[in-house]
Amino acid sequence: FGPDMETQLLPVGHMLNLTKNSTLVSTFFEGAFQLSLKNPGSTLDIATFDVFGFHCVPHVGVYGEDYVPALPLVLIEMPTTQLSKLPSNLITKLHGTGDPSLPTTTEFYIIFHSATNPSVCQHFLCDNHNEANMMYHAWTFPEIKFDMDVVASTDVWMGVFDAQGITPVHLNLVDGGVPFEGVEKRNVVIHHGAFSPENAQFQMDDKASVCSFFSLAVHESPQIIRKVVAYHILPRYEINADEISAVVSKANNLSELVTGLSTIDYMTNVAKKLSTILTS
Repeated sequence: FGPDMETQLLPVGHMLNLTKNSTLVSTFFEGAFQLSLKNPGSTLDIATFDVFGFHCVPHVGVYGEDYVPALPLVLIEMPTTQLSKLPSNLITKLHGTGDPSLPTTTEFYIIFHSATNPSVCQHFLCDNHNEANMMYHAWTFPEIKFDMDVVASTDVWMGVFDAQGITPVHLNLVDGGVPFEGVEKRNVVIHHGAFSPENAQFQMDDKASVCSFFSLAVHESPQIIRKVVAYHILPRYEINADEISAVVSKANNLSELVTGLSTIDYMTNVAKKLSTILTS
C-alpha cells in the first residue's frame, strides 16, 4: 500500500475484543463509541477542528444555513493493514490517484453518523429534500484558524464506493455531486465563517432505514499527498439513529457492537461488513 503504510503492532485477530475508550472527546453523545485500533489509548488522538471542535475526518452534512456535520455516534480509527478488506475498485483508485513520487499518508476510519436534518436542495430548479453532502472541510484544513475573515480553497479528489441506500445526483453540473465508483475533483472552500460550496451531494433513499458506503478522498499539495478512506453508516431518520444509538451505548467492545447491530434487521449487512473489516 505504499511507503506510508505503517507496520502494525496490534494483533488483528484481537480487534473485536478491544474495549472502547473510557474518555470521549469532541462529541455530544454520552454513549458514543470511540476507539483507535491504530494508536490504542484512553482517548482518540485525532486532530480537532478549530472553534467547532469536531474531529478532522470525513463528515456528512446537509447544505444550508446551518451547514455543519452530522456528528459521529461511532468513530473508529483503523490500521491501514485492513484496507485490503475493502472493495477492489476503491483500492485501485486509492493506489492510482495522486503523484506516486510524493510522500503519502493514508488514514482509514469507520464512522457511524447521526441522522441528517432534512433541508431543500439549494440548486436552482431542484426541490429535493433527501440530499446530503460529503464534508471534507475539517479533514482538508485541519490546522486552519477559523474566523469570519478566513478564506481557504482547494480541490480534492473524491468519490464513494459500494453504496447502499444512496444514489448519484447533480453529476451533470460542474463541480456537482459526489462521483460513484470513481473519483473526480471537487472544490472544498471555507469563507467568511461558512463551509462551501454546495457540491459533493448524494441522494438518500426515502424507503431506506440506513445508508452505507465507502468514501475516498485525496488531497495533493506540492510537498505531500494525503489520502483518507472511510466506511460510513448513516441512519436515514431520527428513529433509526435512536435505535442504533441504543445499541452503541450498551457496547463495551467491538464484538458487542457488531453483535448488537446484528439484532437490528436493517443493520445485518452492515454488521457482516464490519466483521469482515475488523477480522483477519
